[in-house]
Amino acid sequence: SFLRGEAAARLRDDPGNLREAVHNFEEAVRLDPSFAFAYSSMAEVHLELGVYYEAPRDHMPLARQYAERALALDPSMHQAHGTLGLIDLLYDWNLPLAQSELEEADTRDNAIWQLGCTTHLLSINGRSRHAEEDLENMLEFDPHSGMLIAELGCVKYYSGHYDDSIRYYRQALTIDPHSVLGNWGMGRSLAREGRYKDALEDLRRFKKLNGFQPTIITAEIGFTEAISGDRHDAMETLKQLQDESKRVYVDPYLMAVVFLGLKDRKDTYVWLDRAYQAHSPFLISIATDPKWSALRSDARFEALWNRMTAVARN
Repeated sequence: SFLRGEAAARLRDDPGNLREAVHNFEEAVRLDPSFAFAYSSMAEVHLELGVYYEAPRDHMPLARQYAERALALDPSMHQAHGTLGLIDLLYDWNLPLAQSELEEADTRDNAIWQLGCTTHLLSINGRSRHAEEDLENMLEFDPHSGMLIAELGCVKYYSGHYDDSIRYYRQALTIDPHSVLGNWGMGRSLAREGRYKDALEDLRRFKKLNGFQPTIITAEIGFTEAISGDRHDAMETLKQLQDESKRVYVDPYLMAVVFLGLKDRKDTYVWLDRAYQAHSPFLISIATDPKWSALRSDARFEALWNRMTAVARN
């Protein structure tokens, strides 16, 4: 499928490359309307744009449309089923439907290649051991995949085993020091250990290596500054995100993360509600990300989760 391997992962870290890919696949299906692989790949690209760079409402419906078109042409296409499962999970927050769509191992593997976070997000019901097994099975075929090793770090982070998480992230970053998710995950894990200085150094290193800073890393810097007691710098980072939102899409969830670090519950919920309205793909993680644990007994948090999952219950 289109997005595979470490080189492809670096390409998708640039939204310009993804937009160019959309254009190329559109031309491919114009020339050959029966080209199922091009439709499936176009769905994957729209999924990536809707998760990391642009408004989900602008891309997720297109991703679903193209994945369904691919399956109409070739019902056996695991990549397209994987994309649909990720849309169910990230955009519709329908965990039962996502788990059903991703039940087959080949489909689940394709979803993981599209988005490494698939494994730990599917383990919301506590099946973290299953997530590790999926990754370990995939690593047998690609033992040097920085993405898969980083995802093992994610699984350990979400299960509260931060020493193991840091070890996996360090290994993944040795393979691919330019990885957005590897650097982000390392910063999150170090912060959970109370190693705020180290966390900030790792998070800020990404820009030094790559010349730009994704908003998910900016938000994590703001959160870490806030929980370390540096309110002034956290407010400056928050202003940076607000200024950036005038030029590019900034997921409202990321603003909520900084306010969470500042212990400003009022504005945290304001931005969580905006994330809900935007169908933020990050919002599903509030069920398991340790940083949200203090809010889970809050009635407002429970009400938000109930709104998110209402479709699955009906």
